[in-house]
Amino acid sequence: MHILGNSDTKGDYKPLPTEDDQDQTASGSSERQAGPLLPRFEDHATDELATSGELTSNQDPPPEFTTYEPTYFTGGQGHVISHDHHLNEDGEALYRFLLSQANIPPQLFLHCRGDHTEWRNREVVRFENGKRVVAMESYTETVVDFDFTIDVSSYIMPNPNGPLIWSVSDHEAAYRGKMIREVDNKPHTQQTNEDEHVDVETALVQHTLDTVRPTMGIVERWRHRRRRATKKEREQSAWSRNAHHKWGIPPWQSIVGQEHGLQSSIESDHLREQHQLTSDPSLRRMIVRDEVEIPRPNKTLREWADEYCASNKMLKEFVFEKKVYGWNLESLQNSVIQAIHSSHYQHQPKVSWNMVGSEISVMPDTRLARMLTRKWLMFFLWITLIYPLFIWPFKRFHSRGGGEWRVAGSAFAMSTWVHKADSTPGETVEQYSERTASTKSSANARPPLLRATASGVCEHQGTREGEWFAEWEDTIMNLVMNRTQAVEPIRHPCGSVRTAGIGLDGYYRD
Repeated sequence: MHILGNSDTKGDYKPLPTEDDQDQTASGSSERQAGPLLPRFEDHATDELATSGELTSNQDPPPEFTTYEPTYFTGGQGHVISHDHHLNEDGEALYRFLLSQANIPPQLFLHCRGDHTEWRNREVVRFENGKRVVAMESYTETVVDFDFTIDVSSYIMPNPNGPLIWSVSDHEAAYRGKMIREVDNKPHTQQTNEDEHVDVETALVQHTLDTVRPTMGIVERWRHRRRRATKKEREQSAWSRNAHHKWGIPPWQSIVGQEHGLQSSIESDHLREQHQLTSDPSLRRMIVRDEVEIPRPNKTLREWADEYCASNKMLKEFVFEKKVYGWNLESLQNSVIQAIHSSHYQHQPKVSWNMVGSEISVMPDTRLARMLTRKWLMFFLWITLIYPLFIWPFKRFHSRGGGEWRVAGSAFAMSTWVHKADSTPGETVEQYSERTASTKSSANARPPLLRATASGVCEHQGTREGEWFAEWEDTIMNLVMNRTQAVEPIRHPCGSVRTAGIGLDGYYRD
């Protein structure tokens, strides 16, 4: 490139000669001296790479990538509580935090207590008119006969394929961001006579959606579908949740007496397909409906997390629930009560199930929200009437007051059926056992419990409630007759009460 100047400049600016020009000049004329040679591009690039390599080797390596770890603590009943500021603003961070806690199973305990009331007499000394009078007084006293807790947590099976996330149905009355339970569908029509249905509310909602649908976003459309649950819907949803818990039915299965569409959905496609294969009527209890279709979630956990973070409520709360299924807890509780009575206990025992660590709560990082999670502060606010007169009305009625999201959770099995991938549809248990007999590991191993379904053969995994009761029945009777009062939970059977015949040939029969 030549640099052009004005005519009055001194001398002419000439380009520096290259290596080829220098060779030609040296061969043509010896009087003219060669100028400085321009470096070649290859040499310049090599020098830069060498220099940059030296600098890079002398620098410290970049820090390793670390995931965000929010702060949380364990509150009453083992529930996880977090006031982390980032979890209330970033939906992705909240979603990841819930996933990290979702695969930790809760703890299940069986509490047994027996007590009775006795009348006692005691001497009471008092003075009347300056004289000492001794009188007999009767009073009642509660006598504890036994009080112990059995830890059943070891019978809860972990999820090897990751957390099994479920979401509530659109028709279930649940807390979806307010202090009242709502549903995400249109109101039911009210029948006025046999030939026509009139529902003004539905018509108004539909007209509003048709008018504003082209200009509204996804979240706004969803909120227009959301409405307050009716009394019948609230009662039906409460009955369904209670029945699923005490009968050990998974939340995604519909039971007899439940309204259609109230069963929850499974978020993972892979897990939903697995449970779809084991939802055959022959594998389920009589209280479960013949419907086998597991619905897909209309709103995923990530979308619920985004909706929570987008809310500007000051006392909002996201509650993630953990549930166990597979055992009929009500029938097992009645069997334990009968075992206690069979040990010649004459009074009425108290037997209950306690779940520890079954909830994950995320709340804002504000001073008021932190105060409401402290029991002693809540007690102080109640006795001073600050909470019922000021905080509760603000939380219940103000637009920026309180709101609760209780729409999703994870599930853990105690007894379940798993579809055998190597089985074929229509195959019987005998055919499958003969075909896979050569692949069994040991002949002395306990034979698996198999059942044939329309999709193939399924194998039972876990411990059934009847097997657990057969293992613990003698222990429970022994604890009752010994009037055991234990502070720590009992995790292993303590032995049998039938000790008189130990050592006799044939006393125990397998």
